[in-house]
Amino acid sequence: MYYNIGEFERFGFKQNSNLGILNIDIGVYFPWKNQDKVSVQIALLTDKQMFEVGSSIDIAQMFFEDITLNHRYPNRAYITPSKKKGRIVCKKGYPVIEPIETLNNYKWLVIKCSFDSLPDCLQWMNCFSISAELSKEKPVCELEARLDLKEECYRFITCEPDIIDGGIKCHKQQFYSTGNIDWHLFGNIEDDAVEDGENGYIIKDGSRLLLPLVGMDFEDGGRTILYDQKITLPAQTIDQYFNW
Repeated sequence: MYYNIGEFERFGFKQNSNLGILNIDIGVYFPWKNQDKVSVQIALLTDKQMFEVGSSIDIAQMFFEDITLNHRYPNRAYITPSKKKGRIVCKKGYPVIEPIETLNNYKWLVIKCSFDSLPDCLQWMNCFSISAELSKEKPVCELEARLDLKEECYRFITCEPDIIDGGIKCHKQQFYSTGNIDWHLFGNIEDDAVEDGENGYIIKDGSRLLLPLVGMDFEDGGRTILYDQKITLPAQTIDQYFNW
């Protein structure tokens, strides 16, 4: 389906201004009938805000409130968080439209999934390290994510122009949250795989560093996992973004 800049202008974006767009296109794979029991929340945090979570900052107050869950993809097994303004629902995902400097200062994407009537150990919140360098010439970037709650696998896709052949170059990164680790109980963890960090257990698994932040644990249990492997969001011009 074809879209143009008008899709973002409906939510306050103005061209040739100091505003930028960080569009978050998330698809949550939940192939069961009780999708109405799923809640998905999103937040963007600076490094300073992340360090203050659990002390001076309540993470619950940082999640975006203007989100509705719908099915933007043909495969209805995916739940898609979308930005909502009155009766208008964004067809591209959840665009964060703020001053360019503010968007560049965001360093963490926080995604919380909750399930009504399911055990506490199935409530989780993941924090992903991100980096964006927007400018007035290139004020747009996008993070495409596919969260597979069945396999606990999270795939991120970012794209940028290929200066060699003029096409598109896509970057894919994949994360697994648990493997054989029981994050809720912190049980059955081999001693040589664990370091006792100030904020909890640090689990090293290949190139991934997983850190459950004790200060961000949910009051009703659940898991918080932080990934420090950075996801870079390439800046694009408006024409590049809408003409790919």
